[in-house]
Amino acid sequence: MARNEKELTQKALELSFEFTRLVLAQPDLAKGIPEDALVAFEVDEDAELTAYSRKMSEAAREPGQPLIVVHIKSLAPSRLVHPQLKTAA
Repeated sequence: MARNEKELTQKALELSFEFTRLVLAQPDLAKGIPEDALVAFEVDEDAELTAYSRKMSEAAREPGQPLIVVHIKSLAPSRLVHPQLKTAA
């Protein structure tokens, strides 16, 4: 079932919050994120959310600004599972 923009925005905000909590708990993760970078989420089990997150990040991205993609294999209830960072082209 397709979700509306409000639902996708809410889910993206939840991921942002969870990722922030993870970075605060594991500060070494922040070393892979440039200070001026945007972050997008890539969720294996949610292609719709992945596309929405990438679209929103690309729309806000300045020329030359780094885009870090947080790849998430799956989502546990309110938790990220095995996130991996990669720099987008």
